[in-house]
Amino acid sequence: MTDVHVLASTQLINELPGDVIESLRTQAEVRHFERNELIFQEGDRAEELYVVQMGQVAIATKSVDGRESVVAVLEPPSLFGELPLFDEAPRMEADALLFQERGHGPAHDRAGHRHVKLFVSGGLDEGKILDLNEAVDGGYGVGTAISSASTIDYSMDIVEVEGEAVAKRGKLSGGKHFLRCRACGAERVIPLDRPYGDCEACGGAMEQLLAPVMRAGEPLAPPEPPRRLRERVLAQLHRVGLDAAG
Repeated sequence: MTDVHVLASTQLINELPGDVIESLRTQAEVRHFERNELIFQEGDRAEELYVVQMGQVAIATKSVDGRESVVAVLEPPSLFGELPLFDEAPRMEADALLFQERGHGPAHDRAGHRHVKLFVSGGLDEGKILDLNEAVDGGYGVGTAISSASTIDYSMDIVEVEGEAVAKRGKLSGGKHFLRCRACGAERVIPLDRPYGDCEACGGAMEQLLAPVMRAGEPLAPPEPPRRLRERVLAQLHRVGLDAAG
């Protein structure tokens, strides 16, 4: 039976009147999934939304080369799978699978896939790792949580596979030139096969920031001395705003 307290604590549902929540509870269907069992996947017809009542559900994405990455781990009373219901589109963003539920055995093992292990990365700290240890058997990717210095978030996108231009939805595929003007600092990103000349803003020379520095394990040029690097940085500081935050 669906737990009314779980529904009443779930975003999107908790703003509804009590009688409506009770009606949802009586009409809801409780489903049990095995650990690592797929709940839905990208491209499925979206006709249902889900509320986690027990255990944990992982939302995973798959890259163009077939690798899966867990982007979120949901616990009670999380709601998921609702977005495609509003635009009547198929599920486009990610797969969902049961991540951990005590008392259930791994479906992958019974299917003969004993080599499959679960690796979790992103937003982890010591507390989350302790919570996940029972389910994760592959390992963790931990960086920010153990860094003693301030960190900068960034991402890397696949834009080409074996010479073919590919990219995720909304990303620009294919290799690119990343150019910066030595005189005014203006930057441009253009396709790798497009020629470029001087800066369109001031006429200065454009510098290729993605030039290779090593090939076959050997440096292509000697490193710049620290003094020259320092001088170059100092010469560009006038372009950076240093206003204190209010």
